Amino acid sequence: MSFPNNLFQPQIVLRLLVEGDFERGFLDLIDSEVKREDCVQFLDGMHREGLYFIYVLELDIHESKTLVGTGTLLLEKKLTHNTCKLAHIENIFVDAQYRGKGLGKLIVQSIIEKAEDEGCYRLDLTCTKELVPYYNRLGFLREQVVLTIMVPENFNKEKATFFDACAPDGTTLILFGNSPGMEPLIIRCLNVADFGEDFLKLIRSEVTFEQFEEYVQVEENFQELLKFAVETQNGRKMIGCCTLIIEKKLTHSLCKLGHLENLSLLPGYTHEVYGRSIVEAMVKCAREHGCYRVDITLAEALLASYEQLGFNKRQAILSILFPKNFTHNNVSAEWHSALYRGALTV
Repeated sequence: MSFPNNLFQPQIVLRLLVEGDFERGFLDLIDSEVKREDCVQFLDGMHREGLYFIYVLELDIHESKTLVGTGTLLLEKKLTHNTCKLAHIENIFVDAQYRGKGLGKLIVQSIIEKAEDEGCYRLDLTCTKELVPYYNRLGFLREQVVLTIMVPENFNKEKATFFDACAPDGTTLILFGNSPGMEPLIIRCLNVADFGEDFLKLIRSEVTFEQFEEYVQVEENFQELLKFAVETQNGRKMIGCCTLIIEKKLTHSLCKLGHLENLSLLPGYTHEVYGRSIVEAMVKCAREHGCYRVDITLAEALLASYEQLGFNKRQAILSILFPKNFTHNNVSAEWHSALYRGALTV
């Protein structure tokens, strides 16, 4: 089958996923087995949150409409960037019989435009090394590495156990510090009382108290955003923070994928033993929460250390920056240079 040279003819429509698409081949397109009632619940949560958009590419041939492709845009508010939005593009699928006709490129380019229109300062995409040149041609440039640790026993796991008692009042989750030369630390939930000059220095941000309060107290309907503070056991001094995002994957029958992000430590606590210990604790949390996989984005220099913790599968993460949407007043050319070198975790 062939298409006209101009792919933007009326017979090709890119639109948001709707309930009726689950009976029109969408689940076959993404090779997923999910009950219809779970699909509807998933879609309702997506609409309530307003941060998750699944697009479908519909082809109208002789008044017969067929779903031939899909792509997902996930938006994340970053406290480290004054609650500006970071976009993630995921789950690009094109039906096998329609590949090679530029439809994947059409989906990606449309999502890039949507991310910029939504005010995102950056769009990230994770892919295999083999696909890096393809996405480079579409404008994705900066490259870091995503390492993955698999938790096979959590495929199809429905209920979390570890965080059932996780309250927003700062409940202690983990106490650790058995490594030689390491001060005992506590990981607990981030709370509103943590706001202050020390915290702002930690995250290198000028976020206001109102922005911080909303970030800490918001209840996510669609995905879970678990925010943690790291403090010393003696003196209860906050020395770090991190975030664990738990995302339900429609492409994996609604199993949970964990993303470990925004790990920041004060000077004096940046020794490798602290970072590795915190990551190890977060992997344990994700495992107990039912995640089938945990991802972490790293610079090349840190790969060996985290591979020793069980992270093994490597993929590339590529980015497009939207400078006009970046609202930091204190961002310099040096900052952007560090960003592209991978010297900053963002």
